[in-house]
Amino acid sequence: MGSCALNICFIASGRADAFYEIGMHIWDICAAGIVLREAGGVTTGINGEELDLLGRKIIAASNHSLGQEIAKTTTDFVVESD
Repeated sequence: MGSCALNICFIASGRADAFYEIGMHIWDICAAGIVLREAGGVTTGINGEELDLLGRKIIAASNHSLGQEIAKTTTDFVVESD
């Protein structure tokens, strides 16, 4: 959809199962990440580790096992942190 926050909120609303992005900024994920976690979803780093809000890499998923499965298939690369 072109908006990281909107994509994360789609997961929270049940319109999508998962989303990942590399390169967005902290303001793109903070509020939407809270909405998703309150709805029962998860946010992690691109390798499945705890999310670094300044790291500019996110996996958002409807559940933990889906997020970890996506983390197994993604390739990490270096981006400048916020």
